[in-house]
Parts: sequence; C-alpha cells; structure tokens
Amino acid sequence: RSGRFQRRAWASSSAASTATASTSTGGSSSSSSSAVSSAGGPATAAAEDGSDEAFARRLQLLEDQQGGGSVGLGLTQEALLAGGFDALGGDVSDADVAAAMALQLQELEHAGPQGDPSLMAAQFQEYETSFTKEDAERWNGHGDLLHSPFSREHLSLETMEKTTLYSVGHGDMLEKDFWEMLQCSSIRVIYDIRPTDHRGELYSRHTRFSVAALRAQCRTRGVFYKSMPVGRESAYGTLAHMKSDEGQHTLVELAWQANRKRTAFLGRESEWRDDARQVVAEELLKAGHSVQHIGSHGGTEPHEALAEYPDWLVREEDRLKLVEKKRQAGELVRPQKSKVDRSAEAVAASLARPAEQVDAMDVLRGAANQRELIVAQRKLARYHRIAVEKGALAGKVVTSVPGWIEEAAREQAEWVAAKKKEKLEKEHAGGAAPSGKAPVSSELGAEGADVAVSSSGSTAWANLNDGLEEEEAVQALLLETAGGELPAAGGGVAVEERVELNEQQDQATAGGPPNGGGSSAARSWRGRRRAAAAAG
Repeated sequence: RSGRFQRRAWASSSAASTATASTSTGGSSSSSSSAVSSAGGPATAAAEDGSDEAFARRLQLLEDQQGGGSVGLGLTQEALLAGGFDALGGDVSDADVAAAMALQLQELEHAGPQGDPSLMAAQFQEYETSFTKEDAERWNGHGDLLHSPFSREHLSLETMEKTTLYSVGHGDMLEKDFWEMLQCSSIRVIYDIRPTDHRGELYSRHTRFSVAALRAQCRTRGVFYKSMPVGRESAYGTLAHMKSDEGQHTLVELAWQANRKRTAFLGRESEWRDDARQVVAEELLKAGHSVQHIGSHGGTEPHEALAEYPDWLVREEDRLKLVEKKRQAGELVRPQKSKVDRSAEAVAASLARPAEQVDAMDVLRGAANQRELIVAQRKLARYHRIAVEKGALAGKVVTSVPGWIEEAAREQAEWVAAKKKEKLEKEHAGGAAPSGKAPVSSELGAEGADVAVSSSGSTAWANLNDGLEEEEAVQALLLETAGGELPAAGGGVAVEERVELNEQQDQATAGGPPNGGGSSAARSWRGRRRAAAAAG
C-alpha cells in the first residue's frame, strides 16, 4: 500500500508549492525548488502507469533549467501542463491545477512586458472601443435607440457597421400590390419617414396608407413598423431636418435595424426621384452604406450619388418659413378647391354621405409613443370642436369623448374666437372695410361673381369669410336656398333675382344693354368678360 502514502505526500507537497507561489516575491530559485518538490511527488505514481521514462525526461529538463530564473519556471509549468498531470492517470486535484496556474502567473509577472508597448496599447484600445460600441448598440427595439446619453455619445452613422437598406414608396398602389412588392425583397422592418404638417399629423392620399392602417397591416404580417417623420413642416423641410440631431438619429436607427433585419424606409411617391426620401438615401450613401430602391414591379435599383437635389427640394426651406410667418400673422389663405369639388353634384353627394364616426378611445390606443399621443389628443379636440360648431354639416363626429377632450375643444374654440376678433379689429383699424362679396378664385372669373351674394345677408358666406372650408360654406348655402329665398340685407330677394341683378350690373359696366338686348354670347359670362376686357 505504498501508493496511498505517496499520494498523500504528493498532496502535501502541492499545498506547500501553492503557499510558496502565492507568498514568495524573491528570486526564481525558491520558485524552482517549489516546482521540483511538487513535481517530485508523482514520480512513483507515473511509474505505476508505465510512463516513468517520459516523466524522468521532464524532471531532467527541470534540473537543466534551474539556473534559468523565470524562464525555468515557465518551462517547468509548461512541462507539467503538457504531460505531468496526464501521467498521473487522472488523480490530479483542483489544488494541483491551482498551484500550476499560480506558477505561470508568477512567471509572467517576473518576465515583465514583452514586445512593443505601443502595439499592446493599441490592441487594448481596440478592445475597449469594440466593447463600448456593443454596449451602446444594446437595445430591445422599443422606444428610441439614442434615448440614452451614452448611446448618443458613442454611436454615429459613419462608425456603424456598413449595411444595405431599401427604399420604397406607395404612390397610388393597391394594398395587395404594395405588400407583394415588399415581399419580393423580404422586407421585415418598415420605417415611415413621410413628412407631417405643422400640427404633426400625417395625411395620405389613400386611407389604406395612413399611419393607423399601415400599423395594423404590419402587425398582421409580422412586420415591424415605426413612424419617424423626416422633413416635417416645423423642421422646415427634408434638407434642413437632415442637418439636425433628430434627423441623424433617425439614420442611425435605420442602420441599426438594417444590420439585423431587412429594413426599408417608406416615402409617398412610387418613383424615388420624385420623393423626398432621396435625401435619406443620399446621406446613407455618403456614410458608406448602400441603398436599393424598390420599384413598383418589385425589382431593385441601386442608388447612385446625386450631382444636385431638385429645385423643389432646395427651395422647400424658404417656402415653409414663409408659410409659417403668414400663419403666425393670420395672413395664410386656404387653397381654393377646384370647380369639380365645388359643383352641385359634389356638394349633394357629400351631403348624402353620413358623417364618419371616430372613436376617441381607438384613436388614443393607436398612439405608439408620447408624441403620437399628443397629436391624437389635439386632433380629437379639433374634430369635436368642428362637430359642435357645424352640427349636421360636420364630416366627422367623435364618439366616446372623454371630459378632458371636451375641455380641450372648448379651449380651442375660445382661441379661434379670439384670433378672429383680433383680425377684425386689425382690419377696422387699418381702414379696410369688410368685403361685400365672398373671395372669388381667378379660375372662376365672372361666373363666380354672378352667384356671389352679400356676406351680411348669408350666414354661409359669413362662415366662409371666417375661415371655414369653402365646400362646407357652399353646403350651408344650398341648405339656405332650399326654401326658395335667401335672406339679404335689403329684404327678401330670391337667388334668381340676385343673379339677374348682378348680370344687369355687369352688363351696364361693360356698356351693354341693361335687359336682354345683346346676343347670347354677350349675355354669357365669357362674353361679359371679353366685353369688360375690351372696354378696359
């Protein structure tokens, strides 16, 4: 039973070598003696396994390197790790491994720095940068990637890993065709970068491409959707918005998503050259990323560097700044609608349509973040205010209205009334009398003047002058004239009489006969306009 006592002796010698390695700070001679004492124990155990010759050669090597200082320690440790423990037949404990590792660490400490210190520092700096970048890119996909100051400090579009992004526009496509187009490129993430108006609301030509509709469509198809408008009116257009921190943060988040899934950013137009999303593609290309434009047919076209932006993009900032000044001064005029939209058929069709029901709770639940929630609250308050003011003529009626939405609607109504009063006082102070006729578009000419009536006698035209929609004013006018007469300032005068009176006044001004003495061409509005132009 000599092997049992030899193993106990080996364990005691290992413990002694561990204590020596952890406390000794002297020369390499004491460490070498500890290694010898720890290696001498398993000689008999190795002999029992039939590997005594190999282990003897290792001991001889240890004796030859005893005068070599720290180098000898390294060879001793290397010899033990290479074959000394294996020769024991698996009877090595954790204490033996710890002793060997302690010897190796001591050797490294005594050996001192090796190689070029600058290269070593550069290598560690690269490791540190890589770890910092990984920490900055740690995000769960909810909220904003650059919400934390740490991410904003260490993430930029140029330093992120280069990737490929996709550009797409819906145009006038059908929903089915739109998703088939995206399926050709296996798009899994959609960022909606379409610009918003001064209220922060995004209007689409088709309801199937509204924010709420697109979010629902993406949810059913397992596609990640996020609305991050680029080029909104309050930021003065796309080019100015790209220079801001918010615009750059949007590009960084796009690149982050593209490094993990196929990502596309969405614009309004099908052709990317007619859409503002070309600015986003250009900025990504400058940073080293690649952009593929998806066409309506499903094919892709690589984005190439642009020599210059189109004129409508360059002048967008100045135009929006001018619009903002006019809006603040109360001089912004609503755009005139076409004659088709203001025709009797169009107005009658709009009156026949029932009012759209808007559930306030559904709209509020559809908000994905705090910004969208604020926009939804303001929109609901505006819808409710207009519905209260117009009654049966309201195009949208809000249901399940909370009390604080009603309060916000009352505050809006008070603000609008104060603005109207201020505008009237400014007009009277400037000496400008209120116009006797409703504003007439240059497209209508004399035809529009024929059917215009005194604003003091028609509540519909008064509402139009107060800044309401012209179509809604025409609807009210048709309702008033349904009884056959329209109340006027000088008494009850029928609409036909008013029109005939206007014709006589126009003919008298043009030099024609007062009553039906001219030709049919002269009695028409075109003839009267030509006659007036000739007389002038």
